Amino acid sequence: TGNGLSAFSASHNGVLTYRTGATAGENLQMAWFDRQGKQIEPVGAPAPYRGVDVSPDGTRVAAHRHDGQGGDIWVHEQARGTTSRFTLDASQDNGSPIWSPDASRMAFSSLRGGSWGLYQKLSNGAGNDELLLETKTNAGPMSWSPDGRYLVYSLTGPKTGNDLWVLPLTGDRKPPSFGLTAPNSGEPRRSLGVGGPFPFAQTPFGENHGQISPDGRWIAYESTETGRVEVYVRPFPSGAGKWQVSTAGGIYPRWQRDGKELFYFGNVSLGKLFAVEVKASGATLEAGVPKALFDTGYVAMGHPGGTYHAYAVSPDGQRFLIPRPASAGAEEAAPSAVTVVLNWTASLKK
Repeated sequence: TGNGLSAFSASHNGVLTYRTGATAGENLQMAWFDRQGKQIEPVGAPAPYRGVDVSPDGTRVAAHRHDGQGGDIWVHEQARGTTSRFTLDASQDNGSPIWSPDASRMAFSSLRGGSWGLYQKLSNGAGNDELLLETKTNAGPMSWSPDGRYLVYSLTGPKTGNDLWVLPLTGDRKPPSFGLTAPNSGEPRRSLGVGGPFPFAQTPFGENHGQISPDGRWIAYESTETGRVEVYVRPFPSGAGKWQVSTAGGIYPRWQRDGKELFYFGNVSLGKLFAVEVKASGATLEAGVPKALFDTGYVAMGHPGGTYHAYAVSPDGQRFLIPRPASAGAEEAAPSAVTVVLNWTASLKK
């Protein structure tokens, strides 16, 4: 498949099964879809996209194109229909772009000198890239607080899956210490420190895709703490309480601009898009019943840089930008076949 995985299985008694047929390939077509799943318009040309984000005013799309062993970030202006390169060295694998709240800057991940790091650059392309934080493992920016003070990023932990960290964009920016661990209660230990990065969710489980709410008071994220990936909401940057938003698995949470709805996918690939009404009352959050909107048609692709945004939401929450496999005709659309081979190990002796 496009992410390098094969579909086969061998039993203990000599039966082998495998699937054959066309795969999603590397070319994905970004397109806008309405809440019923109807395509409104394509965005840009098909390419191996790994991560998309829409500017706060909804006029520009930033996307990482994973060309070969690396890739750059490109920006598409919808009104003019133009696409231009934002970063200029594909060998650095510049990815996971996110816009700042005022759209003046863009944060992204990059591999330079053998080390991953978080960088920012003026969104008009002027000036040089600014290193925000160098990390020992893969890190990807996930969300910017609306006041511009904090940057939430996903960091591959040394022993478990991804953890969520917060980088204050003022004061000293020191590399995170892996000595910080979760207490016995299961709640991650947080210390605002003096300008340095601090862990928001660092547990034996995997936490990812942290999204700060439009009012800056909450953060939605995914966690595997129940054994299945679900979407949760907690106060930000600290506070008591945690609310599960998804009910039957959920991944890739994203907020509507007014903070009244949360969206997420039901599965990593080929899942449904769900919408959940959320209402905050003081220090308490109330989540409604998730409503399935449409089948996304999204196929997850691998990326050595780690986490990235699978889709984006328009400011009014009525349209969704989703990269889907570009059509290659009826042959690609045809279902794949499953082949069963009996006594397959006999062929190894020939």
